[in-house]
Amino acid sequence: MPAAHADHLRAPLYGLGSRRRTGPRERPITIRSDRRGPPVRPRGRPPAAAAESEDAGHLLLARRCDIAVVIPSEQTPAADDARFAQWPVLDEPQDLLVPAGHPLAARGAVGLADAAGEPWIGSPDRCDQHQHMLAACAAAGFTPRLAHEANEWFAVSALVARGFGIGLVPRLAPLPPDEAVVRVALRGAAAPSRRIIAIVRRGSETQPPIARGLEALRAAARR
Repeated sequence: MPAAHADHLRAPLYGLGSRRRTGPRERPITIRSDRRGPPVRPRGRPPAAAAESEDAGHLLLARRCDIAVVIPSEQTPAADDARFAQWPVLDEPQDLLVPAGHPLAARGAVGLADAAGEPWIGSPDRCDQHQHMLAACAAAGFTPRLAHEANEWFAVSALVARGFGIGLVPRLAPLPPDEAVVRVALRGAAAPSRRIIAIVRRGSETQPPIARGLEALRAAARR
């Protein structure tokens, strides 16, 4: 069935908060359109929703997904790649995650370099968030000393709460409310944030299901 006449997207959406592995796993979401059309519902093979940003171009061209929401890198499609259309969605600040009672926890904001001597909780090498953490620390003038590795935000939080290290977490990352951890805002020129963009196959953005998905992403980013 041509995409213009489809009621649903052909394959899983990459969405903010989805289980794409931009870092430790996050919860799936459903993106709903407004009243002008049916809900935008992921459909297809779930593994497509668990890929890294570097896989986005291949999955889009293979029609295994219709909207990829990714952190741009050298491995994602270039902005001038004629096969794709791209839009910025969100610039998401990163926070330092420290145990309650840590000396940095009492400060309203810190520079990333203030944490240079701390042990760090990382994530698997292929995760976008891990690469982002390494780049942010390098920009602040140090290489983080990795003490442990975790693949879930809740696991990162648990390790931090128990004093095994500190972490860098996106502002929107879900954390358990009962863990003894503190998010500390980062300041200064090296304060990291991650840019999140949406990518589609060029020309597909006018197809109703995909247009509604993009509209839903823009609305979510404005909230």
